[in-house]
Amino acid sequence: MDGGSRRKDVPLGIMAIRSCGPRFAQREKAYKVLALVLTFFCYMTYHMSRKAISVVKTKWHPDGCDAAPNMTSNHCPSDDICGNSSAANQSDCHFWKPFDTDTRLGDLDLTFLLGYAFAMFVSGHIGDRVNLRHLLFVGMVLSGILTGLLGLASFLHIHSFTYFVVVQLFGGIVQSTGWPSVVAVMANWFGVGNRGFILGLWNSHTSFGNIFGAIIPGIWVHDQWAWSFIVPGAIIAGMGVVVFLFLVVDPEDVDCTSPQHHLVHASAVADKSVHTAVNDDAETVSLLHARGEDYNSLSASSYAENKPRTSSSAVGFTGALRIPGVIEYSLCLFFSKFMNYIFLYWLPVYVHAVCINGSYLTPENSAFFSSLFDLGGIIGGVVLGIVSDRTGARATSSFVMLILGIPALYLFHEYGKQSLAALLSLMALTGMLLNGPYSLITTAVAADLGTHEALKESQKAKATVAAIIDGTGSIGAAIGPYVVGIGLQRVCDPWRFVVNTCMGASLLSAVFLLRICYKELYPHCRSTSTGHKP
Repeated sequence: MDGGSRRKDVPLGIMAIRSCGPRFAQREKAYKVLALVLTFFCYMTYHMSRKAISVVKTKWHPDGCDAAPNMTSNHCPSDDICGNSSAANQSDCHFWKPFDTDTRLGDLDLTFLLGYAFAMFVSGHIGDRVNLRHLLFVGMVLSGILTGLLGLASFLHIHSFTYFVVVQLFGGIVQSTGWPSVVAVMANWFGVGNRGFILGLWNSHTSFGNIFGAIIPGIWVHDQWAWSFIVPGAIIAGMGVVVFLFLVVDPEDVDCTSPQHHLVHASAVADKSVHTAVNDDAETVSLLHARGEDYNSLSASSYAENKPRTSSSAVGFTGALRIPGVIEYSLCLFFSKFMNYIFLYWLPVYVHAVCINGSYLTPENSAFFSSLFDLGGIIGGVVLGIVSDRTGARATSSFVMLILGIPALYLFHEYGKQSLAALLSLMALTGMLLNGPYSLITTAVAADLGTHEALKESQKAKATVAAIIDGTGSIGAAIGPYVVGIGLQRVCDPWRFVVNTCMGASLLSAVFLLRICYKELYPHCRSTSTGHKP
């Protein structure tokens, strides 16, 4: 709502709780915990529902099978160390048409993720202009319906590729309502303080969603894969109803105080407070320029800090792009999500294809064990959040993890085959190093930039900035699994090709952070050389 006083939006469930006991209604911490828990389970179900298809792939198109056998070209050597079990399994291959080639599975991933990526920019724009609780409710219920429609294909014996493409396209579009909305809600409730740690811990919803998205569909994938879609669909739709009834989007809706979104940089104006009028003198201007900040934006921000609080307008798309760091972090996330979504969609298939001690894991066990990658991601996100909070160097911390992820990928592929213990431990390590930066950028960094100092007069930039960063990343997420789908058909050693591709993506992701790393480290290096504290 633009202009005038902001209209309060109290959910029906909160109204009912207030009528039963006014104590809870006045407890700010309780509302914070409620927002954190509801958004956590909200986005966990988003990821759980979209993960199901990676589990069912092992039934739609079993690994090592191909109706038009071009998985391995004529000049590629056969080195089946599991006793040529792939050839033996050809007689047991049962495709679910139209998925008689891996390429069509890749096409399906691409359809979903492109719909998700481009709709994300629209969802962020809408999210800063409508009630986020209503947007989440609609998005979650529609996501549940569309996920369930994939399962109905089994009961109704639907073999039309067009059917699957249309369902996945609209599924990607409605799923895009989730991320910018939950990030905006969390930014409303949690200020700058320990944002990295809190959002790093909170962002484990992605990994838990992937874990439950592997385990729950895995229960039915062998006998009746329809329920692998229908059950997650029902869960996300049900959670949408809970969100509609209980999620408080903004502290002001329940008469709570909004958190501090900006750090006060006393050094910018010497011993004067930034909340006083900034004098237009050469010394102040030079100090601001030395820190890479704009005098006019700080002055406007200081004015906005003291003016009466009213409903603020939403920032535009181009205005959000001008925020320092948005473009760099967006490009970094492009390559980070490129490789992470390869793992999201193809890790169960990879684990199923690895020969360990002369045998292959079942599709159910492959789905279960692949969740170790996400457990490692939870640890990585929390650790990186704590480190970045204490150092204030979010880009540098992410850069280090992305570089360390390159040798971790190599070790995972080369030595994970030796034993199940090696496979699982290296999988968890790789998940920690690759998921950590992805978690930090999509949460704490997006919230930081969405509440940038220059935006105090236009506070509604949270969903837009989150959508720009995650939308750009999601384009990479769309391309990554598609590249894998093609690679599995065209190269002699497809999984080595996949790992090498992920290593290159991790390097490029780190490269786009170099300029911000320099800005973070330069003041510290300069103060060290002059003997002063930064």
